Formats: sequence, C-alpha cells, structure tokens
Amino acid sequence: MARQLLAPLLGLLFVVLLPFVGLAMLAQIAFRALARWARRGAEDLAATVTPGWRPGEAHLTGRRAAGASDPEVPAGGAGEDALRDVAEEVAARRRAPGEPGGD
Repeated sequence: MARQLLAPLLGLLFVVLLPFVGLAMLAQIAFRALARWARRGAEDLAATVTPGWRPGEAHLTGRRAAGASDPEVPAGGAGEDALRDVAEEVAARRRAPGEPGGD
C-alpha cells in the first residue's frame, strides 16, 4: 500500500527535478571542456617558458666552468659610440622647444 502512495510522489519529484539534472549535466560538460582547454593552454605556455634541460650543466655552483671566458659585450651590442649617440638624442628631446638645439 505504501508503494502505491509513494509512486505518484516519486514520479512528480522526477518530473520536477529532471530539468535541473539536465542543466547540471550540461554545466559539467561545459566546465570539463573549459578545464581541458585551459590545461592545454597552460601546458603550452609552460613548455614555451620553461628553459631546456641540459644534463651535465651546473649554473648555480658559484664557479666558472673550466676554460670559460667572460667576453666583454658592449651595451646593446653596439659599443660606446652608439651609447653616446643615444644619450645625446635623449638630451636633445628633453630640451624645451624654445631653447637652442631643441625642436
């Protein structure tokens, strides 16, 4: 007798909750797709940013490698003349337009 009374109530509960179950499943599918997309993007970014692994190299020992020299590299690779030219250009641009040498 109890089963016969509960059957319509359970049917009503099923009909009322079915749309919410469908929406929850749709939300879960969308979330998984977004999570998969974000994970793939993060893995691609990490692969791009991560330096390559070079076995046998030690960079944090505090010592130079045997036979390695430290060549002096000029500023920007262009030398002191280029650095002086840039300094002169900056000074010229800082001058007020009314002053001599200004624009």
